[in-house]
Amino acid sequence: MEEELVLLRKEFLQRIYHDKPGADATREEKAKWFESRSEEVSKMTNILNEDKEQLAPYDRMKYMDQLSDLIVRLHETRSEILPRPPFRFHRSNHVQQQTKSITGKQIREDTKLKRFENETLFLSNLSNETVDGNFFDNQEQRPIKLIVQGLRGCNVHIPSCSTVHINESNDCTFHFRNIQGSLHISQLINSRLYASSHQFRLHESNHLSIELHCQTSPVLEGCNNIIFKNPSAHPILDFSWARPEPSPNYQIRS
Repeated sequence: MEEELVLLRKEFLQRIYHDKPGADATREEKAKWFESRSEEVSKMTNILNEDKEQLAPYDRMKYMDQLSDLIVRLHETRSEILPRPPFRFHRSNHVQQQTKSITGKQIREDTKLKRFENETLFLSNLSNETVDGNFFDNQEQRPIKLIVQGLRGCNVHIPSCSTVHINESNDCTFHFRNIQGSLHISQLINSRLYASSHQFRLHESNHLSIELHCQTSPVLEGCNNIIFKNPSAHPILDFSWARPEPSPNYQIRS
C-alpha cells in the first residue's frame, strides 16, 4: 500500500508541475484535466482509508498530511489555469433561457411557476408547498431535469433526475434519490438536502444539513456552516480554503 501511494503521489506531482494544460488549451480541456487530478486524489484517499488500520498513527498522520498538501497544490494549480470562479452559473441567463420555451417571453422574477414541460420541471417563487413525482405525468419514468428558483419553506421530493439546478432558496427540504448527472446549488440557506448524484457543486450557501452520496469529490465555494451528515467517499474540495489544515466552512458528522 505504501509503495503504491508513493508512486501515485509521484505521478500526481509530475502531472501538476510538468504536464498541466498549456495556454492554448480550451477551458473544457483544462476543466477535464483538473477533474482527472481530483479523481487521482480520491483514489489515493480510498487506498489510505482501506488500509489505515494497518498503519502506525504517525504514518497515518504523515500520509494524511501529504494528501492535504496535494489538495492545496491542486487548488493553487486550478487558480493558475482556471482563474475565473469555477462551476459558476448565472441565474439571469440560465433560468430565463429555460423559461422562454414555456412563455415565449422573459418571466418576471416574482412570477410563481410550477410546470412540467419537455421532461423538465420548473419550480419558481413558491412558498410552503410540497412537490413530488405525483405532480407531473411521467409515464415512461425517464429522469427529468429540475430547475429551482426562489423557493421558501418548500418540500421537494423527486426520485429520479438527470440534472438539478437550485438557486436562491431558503428553509427548504430537498430529496433526490438518484441524480444521474450533476447537482448544482447556489445561494441556498437554512435548508436540508438528501441526494445521490454523480457530481455536486455548492456555491455561496450557508447553514445547510446535507446527506450526500456522490461519485466524485464534492466542491464548495463561498460557503459556511455546512454540515455533511455522512462521510464522503471522496475528499471534499473547498475552493475558498487553500490552507493545509481542514476547512472551517464545513463539518462532517456521522
